[in-house]
Amino acid sequence: IMPLYSHKVMQRTQIIISMYFIFLFFPTMHYSQKSPISIHLPKVVHFKNKRFIQYTGNHHTVLSENIIREPQLTILNPLDEFYKKEYNKLFKTAILKKTKIILYASQKSYITHEKVYQKNFAHYDRTLKLIYSYKQTSVGPLFHELIHHWINHNIAGKVKPWFNEGLASYYESPKKKFKKYIFTQPNWRHKKLKGKWTTLD
Repeated sequence: IMPLYSHKVMQRTQIIISMYFIFLFFPTMHYSQKSPISIHLPKVVHFKNKRFIQYTGNHHTVLSENIIREPQLTILNPLDEFYKKEYNKLFKTAILKKTKIILYASQKSYITHEKVYQKNFAHYDRTLKLIYSYKQTSVGPLFHELIHHWINHNIAGKVKPWFNEGLASYYESPKKKFKKYIFTQPNWRHKKLKGKWTTLD
């Protein structure tokens, strides 16, 4: 009796462990009335000869080199919320095509593959209309680069560089309060720029 009982316990333990890892690595599963469990596996795409996992929101598509736990909550919702609440305050023409964001696995991987300055958190490619960053960065640098994308989409070549960078910098230090982002935080550039402007041309 004991060996049979132990075998059943082992089977149940294996099932529980398997379900735990499914929920851990595929948190986008949801329940429906038609089927008890419906699992949506992330789409795998290849970009610059590297393997990325694709996550899609209402206004953005994120390609991540690593699996993102709770992607809807941690990155897609903040990006879509930022677009929904701030874009229409600045521009009238909607961006119909989803903005694509590339997230490398680490800052080292980002710097190595994109050949950018070592202290870079993110950058925007105006020609390809792509935003590049890495997984560990916060949403602030992504908001910054989204502003560059919005300006490029609406008024490219019609504004001075100081305006383009200044507006983007305003949005890069968000503070979350009551589940909403507030953009009133002092920017780290203020002290360096204070007293150094002679002209805005």
